[in-house]
Parts: sequence; structure tokens; C-alpha cells
Amino acid sequence: MIHLIDWVIAFGYAILFFAIVWFYAFYRFENDLAKKFISLFFIRVFGGILFALIFVYYYKVVGDTFQYWQGGMILGELFYSDPVAYFALLNSSAGEISPEYLRHVEYIGYSNTSEEWFMTKIVAIFAIIGFKSFLVYNLFFGVLAFLGAWQLIRFVREFMPEINKEAFYVLAFVPGVLIWSSGLIKDTLTFTCFSFFLLYYCRIIFQNKHKIKYYLILFVSGYIMFRVKPYVLICEIPALAFATYVFYKAKITVPFLRRILMPALLLGIMSASILGVVEIAEASEKYRLDTLEKKVVGFQTWHETLGGAYYTIGGGHVEYTLTGVLKVAPEALSHTYVRPFLWEARNLSMLFTAVESSLIIILLLVSARYYVMDADLRKFLHSNHIVVFLFVFTIIFGFTVGFTSYNYGALARYKVPSQVCFLFLLFYVIKKGRYFKEI
Repeated sequence: MIHLIDWVIAFGYAILFFAIVWFYAFYRFENDLAKKFISLFFIRVFGGILFALIFVYYYKVVGDTFQYWQGGMILGELFYSDPVAYFALLNSSAGEISPEYLRHVEYIGYSNTSEEWFMTKIVAIFAIIGFKSFLVYNLFFGVLAFLGAWQLIRFVREFMPEINKEAFYVLAFVPGVLIWSSGLIKDTLTFTCFSFFLLYYCRIIFQNKHKIKYYLILFVSGYIMFRVKPYVLICEIPALAFATYVFYKAKITVPFLRRILMPALLLGIMSASILGVVEIAEASEKYRLDTLEKKVVGFQTWHETLGGAYYTIGGGHVEYTLTGVLKVAPEALSHTYVRPFLWEARNLSMLFTAVESSLIIILLLVSARYYVMDADLRKFLHSNHIVVFLFVFTIIFGFTVGFTSYNYGALARYKVPSQVCFLFLLFYVIKKGRYFKEI
């Protein structure tokens, strides 16, 4: 699967990308930031390579990543042999491929499902210069992951500079974050788009920077999330809506105007958020509200068949009503962030996840102590729009993936965006807690 020629090509591309990154870094940034930029590049590319090695030699060529590689490779070959067919297929929808091109997708497993077919077409773009190498494809996605991770570094530098160092450590050295958002999988693409969407939304709304390229990046990243994993966008929108409300609430300092305007502002922002979420859900095949329960049950059943790292919620009996779902929400969140415990690990992958969960438990206890003991800290956090976003997104997204996964192996991949936000939040609370303790 991975031969010497793959390493040679990958090394050549790594040198090329490094040259571009090095020149850009020292042209654009000061020395310390340039070094961080280059370091993150190397670490994320390493994450992509490590992902490839894990799936080839540990998982033994099993998983969605190989379907995307093979599908992208088949389409990539068409670019040279039949360019008309290549671009026609890139412009086609899943299950609606013209009969004259069906023979080209005969051996592509993901040509009939919309999200997977869109991902396959994205991979097909990289396949033009991928030399059919699984290792090289993962290197490309490692570079993509680096771009996404750097947007979060920029986000923290602009809105939470107190945790610059901690944010770098989270994005570079937390094993689950590094591996499951750097390889040839949908999660890498959605994590990257999530990061771009977050940064440029915050620049537009909270910094009042209205540039055409900002709106373009916001649209493209949102569209890709919608096509690949709509639930990421569905969870991000209400969290940003709450943050927007808190941000504008702080702008109105006159008590009389606040009493009049804030209810209307809250109603308007949340109505727009709910409408957007409903429209996205209805437009997506998998997340239509009238079939959502059936989809969730099917997803849970499929992950149960994977065995090994399987878990249950509510003793395996969940009532799919608002009350029933809310009743098991704390349990779902516990699976996302603090489980499995170290003694529950049944394989190497679960052990790494358990170590991460143990770290989160420690940080959670320390941050909770600061939060409970300091009223001024609580007041500051409740009025901070970035903190509100991190908290709301952590809850919504963490519940969503914890409730639907039922498998710690799958959950480790799905939870990366909220895991990063949760760690940012915990580190920020601790940093601010120490600051308020000293003053």
C-alpha cells in the first residue's frame, strides 16, 4: 500500500510546501510568530502522514478513507484521459449521474450518497497531482488541516490572547485532535471549514470588518460544511447567534433602552438562527426533521455493530421526545468529554482517548473551582461573547455527537471541533481565574 516511491513523492511535496510556508511566514510575520507558523505546518503534515500509517498498518486498509482515496483516484485519472467526463462528474449530483458517464463510477462506492460523493469530488481535485498515492493524498489533507488550525490560532490571538500558548498545544499535541483532523476523512475538511467560518464571522460581526473576501470565505466554508457534514454548521450557527446577542447587549448601556431593545434583539437573532438551522436541516437529505429520529436510531445501530468501543445511553432505552432527550443529555455530554475512563479502555485507540478525557477532567475541576469561588469571574465570563460561543457550541455539538455515535472510536473523530472549543474554554477560565484572584 505504501511503497518507497510514495515516500519519495511525499518528501518532494513536503519540501515544496515547506519552502512556500517558510517564505510566507518570514515575509508576513515577526520571528516568533513565523516559527510557530512553521512548527504548526510540520506538526499537521506529520499528523496527516501518521493518519495514513495508522489506517494502513493498524486498521489494515479498512475505513471510509480508502473509499475516498479510490474514488478520487478513479476520477483523477479521467482528468487526463477524458477531461470532459471528469468535469461533468464533478458537476454531477449523487445518484443523478448521466448514463453516458455511469461506467466511470462503476467502481466508486460513494457515488450514490450526497455527502460522500461531494467528499469524493473534493479528493478528485487533489488527485490530479496525487500520483495515486494514499500517502500523498493524506499529506495534502495534512496541509489543509494546517490551514484550518492556523485560523483557530488567529482566532485566539485576536479574541482570546491570554491562551495563545495553550491553544497551540491543543491544536498541535492533543493526539485525537492531531490525528482525527489531519487525514483523508470528512472530519478534516469540516474542521478546517469550521475554523475559517468561525474566524471570519467574528471578524465581520465583532470587529466590524466588512471585506468582500471575508464574506466569500464565510460563504465557501459554510457551503462545504453544509455539503459534507451539515450538523457542524447546524450546531455552529446557534452558538454564534447567542454570542452575537451577548455582544450587542453589551453595546447598549442605557437601562431603559436595554429593557426595550434586548428582548426584540434576542427574538430577532434567535429566530433567524432557528430559521437558518431548519432550512439547512430540511435541505439536507440526512437531517430532515421529519426523518431525523429514524436516522439517529440507524446511526446508533450501525455503530453498535462495530463493537469494541461501543457504549449505550439511557441503558439502551431512549424516549425520542424533548423531555426524553434532555433527560439523557448529561450522559451524552459525559461520553463526549470525560469518557472513556482509563479503566474502560479496551484497545490502544481508546487508551489515548481515555488519557485525553483524564486531562479534561482535571482542567474541568480546576476551572470549576475558580468559577464557583469568584463572583467577579462569573460576571465577566457571562458577559463575554466569545466565552458564550465556546460554551454553547460545546454543549450543542458535544450532545449531538455523544448522543448519536454510540462508539468511542467514531466519537473520537466526530467530537474534534467541540473538544478544541472546550479545551480553549477551560484554559481561558483558568487563566482568567488566576488573574481575578490576583487583583
